[in-house]
Formats: sequence, C-alpha cells, structure tokens
Amino acid sequence: MLLFLSSFMHIPNLKHLHVLCAVADFQSISKASEAVFLSQSAVTQAIAKLSQELGTPLIIRKSRGVALTRQAEAYVNRVKRSLAILKYGLIDVLRMQDFGIQKSDYLFHHLTNTQLKAFITVAETSNYTHAAKKIGTSQSSVYRSIQELQHLLNLKLFEKTSLGLKLSKIGLIFYQSCKLATAELAQGEMEIRMEQNLEVGKIVIGSMPLVRHEVLPKAINLFSDSHPKVNIKIVESSYESMLEQLQLGEIDFLIGALREIEESTGIAQERLFDATLCIVADKNHPLSYQDDVRIDELMRYTWVLPARETPTRKRFESMVSSNGEFSNEPTVIECSSMALVRGLLMESSRLALISRQQAGLEFDFNLFAKINYDFNDTPRAIGLTFRHDWIGLSIHNNFLDCLRKVSQNQSLND
Repeated sequence: MLLFLSSFMHIPNLKHLHVLCAVADFQSISKASEAVFLSQSAVTQAIAKLSQELGTPLIIRKSRGVALTRQAEAYVNRVKRSLAILKYGLIDVLRMQDFGIQKSDYLFHHLTNTQLKAFITVAETSNYTHAAKKIGTSQSSVYRSIQELQHLLNLKLFEKTSLGLKLSKIGLIFYQSCKLATAELAQGEMEIRMEQNLEVGKIVIGSMPLVRHEVLPKAINLFSDSHPKVNIKIVESSYESMLEQLQLGEIDFLIGALREIEESTGIAQERLFDATLCIVADKNHPLSYQDDVRIDELMRYTWVLPARETPTRKRFESMVSSNGEFSNEPTVIECSSMALVRGLLMESSRLALISRQQAGLEFDFNLFAKINYDFNDTPRAIGLTFRHDWIGLSIHNNFLDCLRKVSQNQSLND
C-alpha cells in the first residue's frame, strides 16, 4: 500500500478543462467549439459548470469574443501544466508497452475525472471497498471505473496480492503522473483564491534533522508574521520517503543536508549554508574536561547516531575507518529525534555526532559540552530540494525568501 493518502483530491471534469483551455487559446466560443468538436452551447455550458464548481467567473464576454477573468488566467496556466503532465505520463506508459503513441491523443481526450479519482484512490488504499468509502461512492462504481480505465488504455494497472491490490510497474508510472497532475490542479484552485485576495493555502515542507531546531522555526515565525492564515505542514521522515513524496507532489520542497543526485531524476537543489559536525556529550561527561581526546577513547563509549546511509552516519563511519581497526566496535543507538538524543545524552556517558545548529539550545542552556576531538570535518551543504519543473505559488516563494534570509544570518553566525 502506498503511504501517502491524499487528504483532498478535487478533479474537475476533464472535458470541461479541455474546453477552458480552448477558450483561453482562441478567446472565442465559436472557435473553441470547432477545436473541441462541441456545439457553442455545449462549450458555454461547460464553462458555466466549471465556473460554478470553482466558485468564480471564468470568462468575460466582449464585443469581439471573450476574455478570461484574472482568476481564470492564473487557473488556466496550472490546468495546462496538469494536462501536459497527464498526457506525457500516458505517452510514457504506452511506449513501455510498444503500443506506439499514435493513439495517445485519442486516449488522452477520453480519460475521465471519475476514472482518475478511482485509480489514484485504489492505488493508495489497495482496496476497492476502502477506496469507495474515501471517495464517497459505491464499491461497484469504483470497480467499474478501474475496469473502464484499464480497457481504454489496454493496460494492466494493478496486480492482485495477498495484501490487496498493488500497482503494476506500468501502473506506478501512470500513478506518478496522475498525482503530479492533480497537484497542479490543486495549486490552480489556490491561485484562484489568492487572486480573490483570500490568503489561503498550504505549504508542505519535508524537514531533515539539521534544520528542525533553529533554521526552520525561525523561517516559519518570520513568514507567519506577514502570512498568519497560511497553513504549514512539516513532514519528518526518512530522506527516501520524503523524496518520494516530493516526486509525487505531496511535498512542496525539502530542506536539510543536500545529497548527490543525478540530473536524470528531475530533482534540483539549492545550497543555503554550510554546517559542520561536532561530537557532543552531557556537560559532566569525563571527556568534556580533556583538551585533546584520542579516537580510542571515543570508541569506549556508546554512540547515539542517525540511521545508516545518512550523511552523518557515513561521516562517523569514515572517522572510525580512517583511524584503523579497534578491538571493539562501539555500541550504537540509532535515533534522529533531537528530543530523544537530548534525553539519551543527559546524565549519561553516551556521545553523539551532530551539528551546532541541531544542538543550539542545548549549548545555550549549558546542557551539552563539545568534545575536543578534531576530525577535520568537511562542511556539509544545507539547502533546498525540489522538482526541477516545480513552480510555487506566491506564498511558497515568500516562504523560500524567509528561509534564505534566516540561512544568510546562519552563515554569518558560523
């Protein structure tokens, strides 16, 4: 089962979206009707229904043709991005099956919002019954939509397992495109609200350990001073899990230690500041009173470290391996929660490898001591990770400006 259940998934009638794009392109009901092979009255009716659904007028009639309202202009840009993502995703899965792409345009224009909603929800629940409850319809309706979609595409999107339905390889690729497409539509609806001078919206941030205790809280406080009604959700999970959510459009951007990422992944990064690691312990730790601590002395104690494959854990393993072999491997408690790290270190002899940013409060309140061991740590780049084609709303851009401002102060303090 996929872990990222959509809390809200509003997908308008896809035919209505195609009609809106045609009206936007031609600025004429008659020309749009010719382009989408519908009568002028059907085009007018489609626009009216979409306007009612979105709660805002979309077109203004003029002496010659029509024009989009300000709200519609912002929305149409997102709709076009959404439909393009959906179409290219469809082309990708057709190519995988060697069907060619000659039928892609036909199939694309015959997809329905009911099919997409059923497909996404079944993918996230692995079960027709649960999907039906989530959508608010019958199980038979969901089942029928999935069968119609698979018949239309001539593709097997799901496989049956002992735990329920699982996306096939092709189904997973199509699911990723559908998720990104619906994320763009959701952004489009937020664009409308913002054009109506309603400060609404939500920013979803994937937060890694190095920024949770100082940088991110300061940025949120700075942003909230001028945007008090914008909701913010912080996701704290493994890097791999958050990266997957980012690629599905569930998270807007990540902030934390940057990784080496291939360009082909479609991920972009922006450096904000550098952070160095230090060895810390309780203020009364025996090693806290020594001027020069040896590596063999460090290895006698239990360490509190993040999971394997994380940058900090790799740095610890490099520190150990570069100093030869030791008779006893140090005992390790794996933990990434700073609250738990604090509890494990206080009034104990354990050691931890963390950055100054992570332990800022502990140092300020004289709870931790820095151990005097210089392992020539190379500063690590801390920054933003996002999809290379991601276009944020104004609230996202304003929040990123706050992050950059706080990070600049961080660099100066370092």
